[in-house]
Amino acid sequence: MKEDLPGYHYTLERLNKLTYELTVNEGDIKKRLVEALTYYWISADDLPEKIREFADKIDTAVSCIPKDEYDNTYKNSLANKHLKTCSKIASQIVDLEQMLTEYIDDMISNN
Repeated sequence: MKEDLPGYHYTLERLNKLTYELTVNEGDIKKRLVEALTYYWISADDLPEKIREFADKIDTAVSCIPKDEYDNTYKNSLANKHLKTCSKIASQIVDLEQMLTEYIDDMISNN
């Protein structure tokens, strides 16, 4: 299990960058979410099994596209979402970052 930690550290680094961009970029939360996801979103496969389901739910929320759209981009997927929904998604991303941090800390302390 310890051999998996370097990969998880890389994933955590990407999540750190994503949450940083969500926090400091200009614009409303929807714009910041689109920008951050475009450059820093990770695959649930890059996460420990324990937290993949949580990441999958976020991925589903940011990847669904309106019926009249064909281009599967975060911008199109989030276009019809309310700012409150985008804020909730951003909060879930921060929660995911915390979950991965705790997982890595637990793995290190148990080895």
